Amino acid sequence: MNNTCFTFPSSAPGQAAWAADPSCRWTFGIALLCLSTTIICIWSSVHRDIHLKRLPTMPSLIRDAPLALVALFAPELMFYFALNQYLCARNLVKIAKRFESRQRHFTLKHGFYATMGGFVLENASGHPRKLTSYGAEQFMDLHFDLVPNLSLESISDREKSTNLGKALLIVQVVWFCLNCISRLAERLPLTLLEVTTLAHGLFTLLSYAMWWFKPLNIEEPTRIRNDSIFTGTTSSSVPKFEELLHNWGFSTFKNRFRERFTDLIVTSIVPFIYGFLHFLALQAQYPNSVERSLWRIASVVVMTSGVCAAATDLIRFDIIKINERFAIGRSQRFIASCCYVTLYRIIPFVYTICSGYLLVESVRQLWYLPAEAYIVASWSYYIPHWL
Repeated sequence: MNNTCFTFPSSAPGQAAWAADPSCRWTFGIALLCLSTTIICIWSSVHRDIHLKRLPTMPSLIRDAPLALVALFAPELMFYFALNQYLCARNLVKIAKRFESRQRHFTLKHGFYATMGGFVLENASGHPRKLTSYGAEQFMDLHFDLVPNLSLESISDREKSTNLGKALLIVQVVWFCLNCISRLAERLPLTLLEVTTLAHGLFTLLSYAMWWFKPLNIEEPTRIRNDSIFTGTTSSSVPKFEELLHNWGFSTFKNRFRERFTDLIVTSIVPFIYGFLHFLALQAQYPNSVERSLWRIASVVVMTSGVCAAATDLIRFDIIKINERFAIGRSQRFIASCCYVTLYRIIPFVYTICSGYLLVESVRQLWYLPAEAYIVASWSYYIPHWL
């Protein structure tokens, strides 16, 4: 590899002529590029919902830490959240069109605002309860006249992001993805860390597309005072993992066949794509054969986790539906309990372990890279970037 950075013409010693970029890269540069891109992906992926109370900076960061961990270990799950919220917001727009007038215009941003917990019901005693995605649908369908008439400006003024800021983040992620494609086109190997970062980048772009109109970092919701419609159950009866999914718009399969079928397909395909991107890296150079085998196993587990979750929830759903019509026996209740534990305990635990291994192994491989991994792709010379 050519490590020469400057060319000095013989007629003018000491004066540098036009200097090309170096044709090699270093381990620290690879790690820094992947780390910075991953941080951008995590930071831009966390479009948190609106909470009941505004917290100081440090408690707010602690509260959002679980979402950052989800974005780090399961970016495809973040995309699933984004897709689900987009579909819910679009459905709210369809509901609003039945009641809209010239003085009132309900846009997709309004739909996201309602889906992310923007409306809170409050009774005379001041006890607030946040409307979930499904609750917002029911509330708008039955009490659309009570929905506050918010202007786009009133929502935009409260969010802490602009389309320009989003576009700059997208440029960095797109540049990284194109750089990886350029290396593959020139038959240069990608490091495992680049493969993992590429998967994060692709799902970040998909999440951004779904969340483009979602308001970012709004601190306080809009409160609706009405005693007659104040009904519901407390969240204390909901398990914590289910509560996280429910608050983020994830819902178990609904009664309507079309919605159930869509959930089955998306739940199965999204983890498969993320795992398949890692599975394609089997030809990379690994520290030893054992770690190559572990990489293969972890990739396959991630690929099939969505199918297993969809099948498990489908079985559990069918047992619940049967129980609504007929009394089921002890064996059916045992199967339903096993499905519940598998869906909300075993699959998330195994998935987290395998996803964590893929991340750790990606970093470990930096000490065992082949020489070709340090060659810079020629395409990257012609595209400006800042990292």
